[in-house]
Amino acid sequence: MLHRLMCYVNSSLDLRLKGHIGDRPEDLVISLYSDADFAGDKESSKSTSGIFIALTGPNSFYPLNAISKKQSCVSHSTPEAEIVAANAAIRTEGLPALQLWEMVLGRKINLVLLEDNTATMQVLKSGKNPTMRHLNRTHRVNFAWLSEVFRKCDQVHIAYCNTNEQAADLLTKGFTNPLLWERVRSLIGVIPLKDKNNTYGTNTLKDQVDPGTLLHNAEGKQTVKQLAQIAKN
Repeated sequence: MLHRLMCYVNSSLDLRLKGHIGDRPEDLVISLYSDADFAGDKESSKSTSGIFIALTGPNSFYPLNAISKKQSCVSHSTPEAEIVAANAAIRTEGLPALQLWEMVLGRKINLVLLEDNTATMQVLKSGKNPTMRHLNRTHRVNFAWLSEVFRKCDQVHIAYCNTNEQAADLLTKGFTNPLLWERVRSLIGVIPLKDKNNTYGTNTLKDQVDPGTLLHNAEGKQTVKQLAQIAKN
């Protein structure tokens, strides 16, 4: 483990973690990205949860934490794995962050769960799904708790995030394509050091995005400010 850590440090000397705040406190929201692979572990057939949380706004993107963890239960479908990941995201990162940032900002703040699986979104919004009647206890409890949170907590919302902009994606699996890895890495704010010619240093990817500037819903692209307005309504 120590050898792997030192290898990573040595191979990432030209990278930095970027965070910036350029908005008033009332324009900030907590963006919580949740994702999962399906049965990625070949030995146990268990899935991996990816969680990324950041303080965002129209001109703000400040990474707070990231988690990559193998799930403790076996899922029978992608939506089941996504529910387990969303439960961990809301319970261990989202709700504690709400309490912390309410104290820091001195006001209530909205938490938006960014999900790229539409089936999971529909299940969590409706609170029921005939195709998932026979869930085991772990999945059933996760599903019931999440549905209750979204129904009763007016500060917690769920929104669609395009898979290409899912910041938690790189926390669920490995990447072999260097250009794709460079792009998903930038979504969590890890970018090359600046140079004189390029804001993103050695990154030459044409579709490079500044992390935190765009979120998505089912109708298309939206700015963080628009998403915050939806959460308020």
